[in-house]
Amino acid sequence: MQEHDKDIPLYPALYVLVLSLALFLRLYHLGAAPLSDFEARTALQARALLHGESPVLEGQPLTLMFQAAVFFLLGESNFAARLLSALLGAALAALPWFWRRTLGEPSALLLAAGLAC
Repeated sequence: MQEHDKDIPLYPALYVLVLSLALFLRLYHLGAAPLSDFEARTALQARALLHGESPVLEGQPLTLMFQAAVFFLLGESNFAARLLSALLGAALAALPWFWRRTLGEPSALLLAAGLAC
């Protein structure tokens, strides 16, 4: 390790930049497009759960509970319906940080940038 590597935490700063890019790309115009059939079905089930009705659960009860909580906090919108998936997708770009010792810093950073886009 060279002397200048100890002074400037370059790789952590680059990881923060990559994660910021991942969040920006996933949250920009998140609620602009109409929901797909699958997204709408999940959103309607979460809405029913929020309003005290008994929705037909199709194998995603944890997702529905979190989405109902997001609807409670942010209101019922396309943005809120997609927010959980967008945040989990952005968090996927953070996984190479945990593998950086195995992959090496440059490879892990490149993988994180690829997952961010």
